[in-house]
Amino acid sequence: MKSEGMNDRNRLFRISFISSKFSVLALAFFAVPFIMEMDEVLTLWLKDNIPPFTLKLAQYILLLSITYQYSVGIMAAIQATGKIRNYQIIMGSFLLMNIPIAYVILKMGYSVYYTTIAFVILELTSLCVRLFMANKLTGMSVKEYIQNVIQPTMIIIVIPVIIAMIPHFMISNSFLKLVIVCSIYCLLFAVLMFRFAFDEGQREHIKSKIQHLLKR
Repeated sequence: MKSEGMNDRNRLFRISFISSKFSVLALAFFAVPFIMEMDEVLTLWLKDNIPPFTLKLAQYILLLSITYQYSVGIMAAIQATGKIRNYQIIMGSFLLMNIPIAYVILKMGYSVYYTTIAFVILELTSLCVRLFMANKLTGMSVKEYIQNVIQPTMIIIVIPVIIAMIPHFMISNSFLKLVIVCSIYCLLFAVLMFRFAFDEGQREHIKSKIQHLLKR
């Protein structure tokens, strides 16, 4: 809002991109390994008393939460303009669609976790609508959003998932499997995040901080 008040739209966009990017990455660092190894996590937590559909419900709820984080910076940029009446009406209507969609899915006899799949799709649609409205209200470039937020986060998340899926399929369910998969994912995630989430100046700052700590 301070950037908008100063009529500095470029700074507003930069902060919005950073906010969305790191909101996604902060949650994905913990949530994605749980999504991959949810079966083992639930077994350790609930033993043999896992309710039906809990596995898929938990996975899709985490995926929904990650998807929502992509909109954090966009929402802040739109709200900073003060022109939020139409935005609130449209997005409020989208949110209300969750209720009839869930009702129809359950009425048709589908499992309850299908509602969360629908919610993820609806959230992706909402993201597109928010991007469109941000472009109209603030001039935010959709192309720049993709380049600065979606592209780096996809690289940082997807590559560790692909590599971590190798031991996921090769090792039988056990606590050791959970540790190995999570360790591989988190290590690769951290390396790729350092490379693709930070600019050169930020990387140099992090290096200097690490060197300073090691010299103590």
